[in-house]
Amino acid sequence: MKFLVALLALTAVVLAQRPTGPQPTSTPCQICSYVVSQAEHHLRRGRVDEGELQIILLEECETLERYYGRSAVQSCVQMIDDNIGTILTDVNANKPVSQICQDIKQC
Repeated sequence: MKFLVALLALTAVVLAQRPTGPQPTSTPCQICSYVVSQAEHHLRRGRVDEGELQIILLEECETLERYYGRSAVQSCVQMIDDNIGTILTDVNANKPVSQICQDIKQC
């Protein structure tokens, strides 16, 4: 329950901090590199299963809206939904971020 409250609070903060004006664009490769780096970080901090990692990374996607807009969030979410198993396996195999993103055809 506390997790859900924290998630809702985080989402509210992120949504409240939207910048105005044109936003820079992001590439699939940049989004992938960010997400895989976050996956490495969270997996190093402790044992995380695939479902937990997916929830964490989807939260990380939401942070992209502030800088790159909603389309970046949608691209990020789709990439995670399509590739969470490969991301988890490759990070646990200590593959470099660049190789993982190539494996899932984002770079």
